[in-house]
Amino acid sequence: MSRSKPVNWNKVRLGELPDIEIARKYGVSRERVRQVRSRRGIPRPVRRVERIDWDTCGLGRVADTEIAERLGVSPTTVRNERRRRGIKALLERPPELDSCRRVRDLYARMTLDEIGDALGCSGRTVRNAMVRLGIARRPQGARPPRRDAL
Repeated sequence: MSRSKPVNWNKVRLGELPDIEIARKYGVSRERVRQVRSRRGIPRPVRRVERIDWDTCGLGRVADTEIAERLGVSPTTVRNERRRRGIKALLERPPELDSCRRVRDLYARMTLDEIGDALGCSGRTVRNAMVRLGIARRPQGARPPRRDAL
């Protein structure tokens, strides 16, 4: 990596910002930042995830995506922490997916993704509900009848 001028390492916030952020800002490699930081005896900065108080953020009581958005981390980070603690995920299933009759009625005229869009969930969530309710699927590739034919 080339840079326009040398880095004044005395003014760099080593140990306060992640090495990768410093590297990008000054046009040097992450490894170079790590070497300078280590030579000066500065410990690596505490990662954002390590500063999170996971006990009070609502794991299992609030959706992983909502917690992630609030904390500024990825949903995968929240899911991994929740699983590490043995906490089950909050099931975000629309109540309509608990009714066998309602799901059958929707599936007779819509695809899984269309049902999901209508109920505010994914097609996969609809499919999982169908499996749970014992509703048979159409043969693969078969489409529901066209709406104007109903």
